[in-house]
Amino acid sequence: MLEGGSTRNSAECLGRLGLGADTTFICGVGDDGKSALLTESLTRVGVSADGFCVKRGERTAAFAGVLDKHGEFFCGVADMEVLEYVPREHLDRFKFWDSKVLLIDSNIGVETLEYVLSRSSRVQNIIYEPISTEKSEKILEKDFLSRLTCFKPNLIQLRHLVSRIGGEMTRQLTELSGVYEQDKRLIKLMLAHLGKHATDTAREDNRLSTIMLTMGD
Repeated sequence: MLEGGSTRNSAECLGRLGLGADTTFICGVGDDGKSALLTESLTRVGVSADGFCVKRGERTAAFAGVLDKHGEFFCGVADMEVLEYVPREHLDRFKFWDSKVLLIDSNIGVETLEYVLSRSSRVQNIIYEPISTEKSEKILEKDFLSRLTCFKPNLIQLRHLVSRIGGEMTRQLTELSGVYEQDKRLIKLMLAHLGKHATDTAREDNRLSTIMLTMGD
C-alpha cells in the first residue's frame, strides 16, 4: 500500500522542499491503520498531521487501480466517503482564510467546498484540482468556478465540463469527437468557453485568472 492523494502528494512535496512548517494539510480520515500510514508519510518530511479530522468508526480513503500491460490506468475502485465532509469547527481551527495559497481537490463535498470558498476571498491564490471527470462537475455549481484563481483540469475533464455547460461549443465537440486531442484551436476555444462560464456565473467579480491544462505526451 502506498500513500497517495493529489493534495497529500502536494503537501509531501512541499515538506521535501523544506516548507513543511508553512504547510497545513486538512482532511477527514478514519481511525484505522491507513490513517497512521498517512500521518507517518507527512511527519517524516516535516508536515504536521494536526489537520487530520479523525472520524471514529469510518474508513480512511483508499483507491485500488488496475494498470494494463503498458502501465496505463485501466480501471479502479475508490472509497472516498470520509473526505466529503469536514466540520466547520475543525476547518476554522487552522484559519485557512489567512493562507497565501489554498489548494483544494474535488474529493470534498459541495457543502464543505462552499464554506471554504465563502471564507477565502482574501486568499491570494486558490487552486482547484478536479481529480476525476465525474467529480469535476462540482465546480460548475453556483458560482464556485469564479471564486477560484486557478483551475487545473486535464484535457478529458475540460472537454466534459464544456459539454456540460452546453451551447454552440457542445455541437463543435460532437463534430470533432475523436480528434480534439490534436486540435489546439479547439482546446483554446474550450478554455475560453470555460472562462466565460466563470464570468457569467460570478455574483461579484470573477477571480479566475488561470486555467492550467494538464496533458500527456
